[in-house]
Amino acid sequence: MGAKTGLAGVFTGLLILCTLLFLTPLFNNLPNTVLGAIVIAACIKLFDYSEAVHLLRTNFRDFLLWMAAFIGTIFLGIEIGVAIAVGLSLVFVIYESANPHMAILGRLPRTAVYRNVKQYPDAITHPGILIIRIDAPMYYANISYIKDKLRHYLVSSLHPPQRSESTPDLETGAAPSDWPFPKTEDEEATPGGSPVRYLILDMTPVTYVDSTAVHTLKDLHQEYSQQGLHLALSNTNKRVMVTLARTGFLQRLGPEWHFVRAHDAVQVCLSHLRADGLRTSSPPSDQPIGDAETEDTAEHETEAERRIEERENVDGINKDGHTELGELRDERKD
Repeated sequence: MGAKTGLAGVFTGLLILCTLLFLTPLFNNLPNTVLGAIVIAACIKLFDYSEAVHLLRTNFRDFLLWMAAFIGTIFLGIEIGVAIAVGLSLVFVIYESANPHMAILGRLPRTAVYRNVKQYPDAITHPGILIIRIDAPMYYANISYIKDKLRHYLVSSLHPPQRSESTPDLETGAAPSDWPFPKTEDEEATPGGSPVRYLILDMTPVTYVDSTAVHTLKDLHQEYSQQGLHLALSNTNKRVMVTLARTGFLQRLGPEWHFVRAHDAVQVCLSHLRADGLRTSSPPSDQPIGDAETEDTAEHETEAERRIEERENVDGINKDGHTELGELRDERKD
């Protein structure tokens, strides 16, 4: 108590050495309870109660490790207690690595930034497009979990509710998503119930990909292609991109489905969706040309008749009215 330099440890060591060498006979007749009380009095200050409360409030897993080390040390000894704590720590690390966090992303209003829709409920999603972020390296220990999780997302077609577009922005006076990205028809549609046609993997947190993960990605690409689903990658770092290129996955995927940003991938997927929608809504190609021309002629004649009736109601029939109506009828014939 009150020591200011490391020299105090030297004197403490010397005092303990002298006690062990010359004063141990004085402790021979002491009861074991007294010796136990001395040990408890010396070790009770090592119990950090405030740290245990802090861990319980902040991270329950760390609190379990703390309790395992404490109980193991008290009842089994220091070495066994520390070994138990280290072993449990390795178990937790392996579990986190084999079960990485994955998130569905959506675009924050008025930005090109994509974030977790659970963390940002106002994030905008698009029916038919699913953006998944994998928050861990992809290797043999977790690739099966990632594969199963992707299938779960595709089967359930999870899409969070979109934010209301009717509330104007206080600064610009426009709708929240109108600036600088205009609201599209896809953003107005109700999510859910629409099959996913484009799956975008945000590879930003992925720092490493092994051969097992590459083989799984190839299998997924083939499986998705057979189902009519397009796979795209965004923001892949150099190390991962080199691995994917050497294994031939990028060539199989195609350069048009590899993007720098998730926003670029979304824009391309939206353009494909709009093009498919236009092709679906276009008239059948086997419609006779003569029928279409007849319909157009009938529409023009109806428009001319409407103009004649409006002119009669406004001007009435007078001396000059017959001439004007005749001109309109000639225009209709032309």
